[in-house]
Amino acid sequence: MASVGVLHTTETTDFENTKRGLIRDGYEPHWLIDPTPGIVRVERMLPDSVIGRALQHLKGDPETNARGGGVIQIEVMGKAENVPNYSDGWFTSFAEILHKICTDSNIPIEFPCGWVPYPKSYGYRASQRLSWSEWSLVKGIIGHQHVPGNHHGDPGDVSRLVVAMQQLIESMQEDIMVWSLAQLGPTMNSVDEIYIGSKRKAIPTLPERDAWRKDLTKRLRAGEDPTATLEYIAYALSEEK
Repeated sequence: MASVGVLHTTETTDFENTKRGLIRDGYEPHWLIDPTPGIVRVERMLPDSVIGRALQHLKGDPETNARGGGVIQIEVMGKAENVPNYSDGWFTSFAEILHKICTDSNIPIEFPCGWVPYPKSYGYRASQRLSWSEWSLVKGIIGHQHVPGNHHGDPGDVSRLVVAMQQLIESMQEDIMVWSLAQLGPTMNSVDEIYIGSKRKAIPTLPERDAWRKDLTKRLRAGEDPTATLEYIAYALSEEK
């Protein structure tokens, strides 16, 4: 589990050679990915429990790779300078892969920092780079360009990733809502059956049903899982009234 994910670009074009080079040089990230449509490759190089090795850490500086809270590092096949020109499909694929990684590692899916294009993003004193105190607290998805004590400017300007991620999340919520709302009628019928089988021996009143329907609908439209609410209803109805 981790609180921050750091994005890098490999500045290379060959997946296998890049992987071998990262291992040879001792710069392994947790993930090496290529989101290119038709090519997509996702390979784990280190487990979350092992500290990544893709960030610079100078003697005497606060921790970078080993920062408290956990840092997951993701190397993306591509060049920082060219990233803004990649296709919509590339960014959509990138968002899908990143969403899965963040979800599995408990990284907040949020982008707390702005993205500066390369090479403007390069340098220890680049304007977007976080202070050490900011680095110690930041959560979510950031880039190598934001990490203090480092001079790299990758992954460049990936602002379109932010848009692609938002579109992905909205699409996922719509899918959940469409499926769940279709199940709402049968669900309420199931609630009736729970009532009939409970010690209460009666179906819920119309006001009760309407209140539950409104609550469930509100949760579903917000993209929330209704399971907990339904389990609570089932439990509540099984109690003596």
